[in-house]
Amino acid sequence: MSFEILPATKEDFKFFIPPLFKAMGLAHFVATLWPDNQTEQGQQRAIQRFMTEMDDHSGIRWIKAVDTTATEADDSRKIVGIAQWAVFEPDRTYREVPYYAPDDLWPNKLERDYAIHLWESYIQPRRKVLREDTLPVVNLQILCVWPEYRKRGAGGQLVDWGNRLADDLNAVCIVEASGMGQPLYEKFGYEVQELVGLKDDARFNRRMDGTIHRFMVRPRRKAI
Repeated sequence: MSFEILPATKEDFKFFIPPLFKAMGLAHFVATLWPDNQTEQGQQRAIQRFMTEMDDHSGIRWIKAVDTTATEADDSRKIVGIAQWAVFEPDRTYREVPYYAPDDLWPNKLERDYAIHLWESYIQPRRKVLREDTLPVVNLQILCVWPEYRKRGAGGQLVDWGNRLADDLNAVCIVEASGMGQPLYEKFGYEVQELVGLKDDARFNRRMDGTIHRFMVRPRRKAI
């Protein structure tokens, strides 16, 4: 089986959002930031957020791994994995994930406040790099290969694509990795810099304890 890495377009969202959320949508972080993501309505709202982000952030790069031997309903090559890379450049300001969401996405203010609280805990190491390191910085924000296609090389190709982009820009690469993803990123030159946990807040009754992600960094190709 062979895979090809191609740019993903807005037309591709209808094909890759359902399997993306099927694969990762029940994870606490994902379910909190993209509520109701197992339903068609929730997925359509997620698509609108992702499209708005693409329009707003010129550095967003969605790429897809396709199975060269299978097709989607429209006869395009079958998507088996997806990645979202973001290039952060000097002299730009960027909105963040929760702030593309409409206020009524969460059922009440407490749930919205918890989503923002979880995001604020999640994002601190990334913000530190963007604030203190030399831009551009390249960030792998989403990577998922459908379960039936894992361990066949598609994930590595999606990571390698972003690494080569970073090398062309002489940029630092960063990723917020799960425990499952950590070994893959280590193979491609990333090292764990910090285990990031939820900052406690009594309002939320310790809803989540433990590690949110492993903040990993791949150095730029040439020192500045």
